[in-house]
Amino acid sequence: MRPEARPLLAVVAAFVMVVSVAGAFVVLLGASGPTLPIPAGTAFTGNETLPWASHFTVGASGGVLGGAWTAYGVRGGVDLVLVNGTVAKPWPPPGPPPECPAMPFWPVYNGTLDRVLSPGPYTVYWDTGDCGVPTEILVTQTVQVLPA
Repeated sequence: MRPEARPLLAVVAAFVMVVSVAGAFVVLLGASGPTLPIPAGTAFTGNETLPWASHFTVGASGGVLGGAWTAYGVRGGVDLVLVNGTVAKPWPPPGPPPECPAMPFWPVYNGTLDRVLSPGPYTVYWDTGDCGVPTEILVTQTVQVLPA
């Protein structure tokens, strides 16, 4: 290798490394989706809500899980379900299917979460029901665990 080619080789190697690390970060972040806290302004498309779940642990002093969201184009309702323990999201949801034509359609559906938590592991996930998914869910107040 000629000595004048070494600086160019170093620049190319650094560029490839940066692109590789950034690409891996984007792929891994996109596969897992947002975790807690979920900042206000975060939007979930309807299809993103189906597999999404977040696992977290509350420390010894306990905490309060709070936040708010607005869902658009909802049949039935949308809920952010909190489960005590680290579990896989049940899909399809357990239980008999609802009577979907009888469920109300909400162009805009607002939800809030304000739940006191004991120490331990938890799972939180979107429950959009069996009758279709909303077109979008927008987090309007950061979903996070606050001190008790």
